[in-house]
Formats: sequence, structure tokens, C-alpha cells
Amino acid sequence: MKKLFVMLYAILGLFVAPTIANAQDVKHVEISTIGKGDDVILIPGLGSPPAVFDNVMDEIAKNHKVHIVHVAGYAGLPLETNEGPIFNPVADDITKYIKENNLKNVTIIGHSMGGELGMALAARNPSLVKKVMVVDALPYYSLYLDKNATPESMTPRAKAFAAMIAAQNIDQFTAAQKVAIARLVKSDEKREMVLGWSLASNRHAIAQGVEDLMTIDLRPVLKNNQAQIKLIYGYDKAMGLTQEFVDKLYDGAYAGIPNVEKQRIDNSLHFIMYDQPEQFKNAVLEFVK
Repeated sequence: MKKLFVMLYAILGLFVAPTIANAQDVKHVEISTIGKGDDVILIPGLGSPPAVFDNVMDEIAKNHKVHIVHVAGYAGLPLETNEGPIFNPVADDITKYIKENNLKNVTIIGHSMGGELGMALAARNPSLVKKVMVVDALPYYSLYLDKNATPESMTPRAKAFAAMIAAQNIDQFTAAQKVAIARLVKSDEKREMVLGWSLASNRHAIAQGVEDLMTIDLRPVLKNNQAQIKLIYGYDKAMGLTQEFVDKLYDGAYAGIPNVEKQRIDNSLHFIMYDQPEQFKNAVLEFVK
């Protein structure tokens, strides 16, 4: 259980950054496009910029129109308010974007929180979202802590976790984050890059994002899932968990959701695109064909 808590701690992260003045009308995403063809939406994870998809973005754009999401508050993109939820407003903004731009048969690729957002968008737009690739994410993150977790049971812990992030000073953060990032990606160079992203992120966006992920369970709304879901997840001995344990974790989390295919990528931590770039690229390009 302790190792699972550390794994969740690492995946969700503990981030710190300057705060930004409040505003009434909040734009929660910035979306740019490249390429032409069928629509593919890329959604990075908590604290990450679109650059996390750099090794596949241009390849996808050769035959598709790629809609590149940057979540406000993460990795240098300002957030207009330090109040309110993050996950659902981001999902709402992307849903609005899909509808206003008349996107059809959409494919979504999301890493971590972006994968959970992709599943939420598929549930909300069953006639518009055709396929979702989930990169190392669960439909409910608190299952990392407790296989019997519910939003009700996890709310106090989620609020405490978010409060801890909000109260952490820069020195405390730096020490904790280096430990966390070591469990997310293998390369020292990439660890420094991920750390830079976190340092450029808004504190509220991170803390509230963590609380949202720990209390939003998508399994009930995905029990009648119509989209094709492809889950890819990493495994490495450095996790301190057995391969069988990790397989069962993902199998159990997705057991009640139809139309799910799973692929484990070995010798990889959370940032599969950095630990196993060729396998990641091959999986993505095969999925969008």
C-alpha cells in the first residue's frame, strides 16, 4: 500500500508556482492546430505542456488535423483564476471546442490526466468521439490507493493532499519533486525537463487538479462506453511492484468498461514517450491509422 501511495504521489506530482489574479470568465485551455485530415486531439497530463507529444505530433499531422491542447495553469500557460475546479471546466471547454468546430469521428490521445479527460470526453460525446488512446492512466486515480475507493471515501484525503501542495514552500517542493520525478521518467535529462514544467505551473491548477482526479470516478459513466479505448501503460522493476500486480491493477480498474484494449510497455515508467519512444510512437501511429 505504501508503494502504491508513492506511485500515486509521483504520478499526480507536487508542484509549486506563482499565483495569478482572479477573473470571472476563465479560459481553461488553449488549442492550436497543425495538419489536415481526420481530427486528432492531443491532451497532456497534469503539469505538462503539449511538448510531451513532440515525438509523434508531426508524424500524426502528415495525415490528420491535430488539435493540440494546452491546459491553462500548466507549464507556463497562465490561468486566470485561483479558484474552482480544474478537470470538469477543462472537459467542458474541449467539448465546446469539438462542437463549435464541427469535429466528427474524433480520436483523442491523452497522457495521465489527459487520458482521463479523453475518457470523460468520450462519455460526454458518444456520437463525436470515436477512439481514445489512454497513456498510463486509470478511470479513477484513487484506485492506486485503495481498490475499494469511492469519491465519498477519498474526499477527505484528496482535500488534505491538495492542502499539502498549497502549503508547501519551494524548498520542500524541490526535494519532494525530485523524488517524485525519479519515479516518473528514467532519463536525467527528461527529469530536469519535467521539473522545469512543474516549476512553471500554477499552484492552484496543480493542487485542484490533484483533488479533482482523486474524487472523479469515470467508471459509472463509462459502463456503456461506445468509443474504442486503447490503454498503454508502463511497467518497470523500479516501480517496486511486480508485473503481475500492475497488470491486475489496470485489469481491475477497466473491468467494467467495454471496448477496451490494453498494452503494457515494459522498461518504462509513467512518461512512456520518453522511456520507450519508439514503442510509444509505433503504438500511437498504429492507433490513428
